[in-house]
Amino acid sequence: MLEHWYAFSAAIDWTENWIRILIAFHVLTITIVFITKNNSDIQSILFLLLCGLVMMAERLNTYCAVNWQQFSKQNYFDEHGLFASLLYAGPLLLICLFQLVSKASISCCKLKCTRFIYVIFIYLEIYLLSCNIHMFGIIIMFSLCNIHNTNQYSQHLSHLQIINDNNQTS
Repeated sequence: MLEHWYAFSAAIDWTENWIRILIAFHVLTITIVFITKNNSDIQSILFLLLCGLVMMAERLNTYCAVNWQQFSKQNYFDEHGLFASLLYAGPLLLICLFQLVSKASISCCKLKCTRFIYVIFIYLEIYLLSCNIHMFGIIIMFSLCNIHNTNQYSQHLSHLQIINDNNQTS
C-alpha cells in the first residue's frame, strides 16, 4: 500500500501553482477552524461551507477533466475522481471530522457520560450518511450538535432512517 502512495505522489508535479494554492487553501482552512474552534457560529458556517465544497467535488473533477490544459501541465482528473478525492475532498472531510470531534469533546464536558456516548453515535451515523454526500445528512448533522434528551435522540434517529431509506430507493 505504501508503494502505491509513493507512486501516486511521484506522479504529481508538486511545483504547479494550482497544487500549491490547493495545499495553501487546506492549511488556511485548518488554521481558521482551529482558531475559531470555540465559536459555534463560525464553526457552523465553516462546516456547512466545507460540506458544500465536498459535495461539489464530483462536478469540479468533471470540469477539470475537460479543461485541465488551461491550468495544469498534465491531466490528473480521471473518471473515478481519485486525485480530487485524495487532494481536494479528503482533506476537507478530515477537517469536518475534526470539527465534529472537537464539538463532541466540548459536549462531553457539558453532558453526562451517557449523553455523550449517544451524541457520538449520532455523529458517527450521520458522518457515514454524509460520506455518501447526501445533503440532508449534512444538514441534520449540525442540527444535532446540541441534543440534550433521549426523546430528541429517538426522533432524530427515526428521521435519519427515513432519509436513509429515501436515498437508497433513489
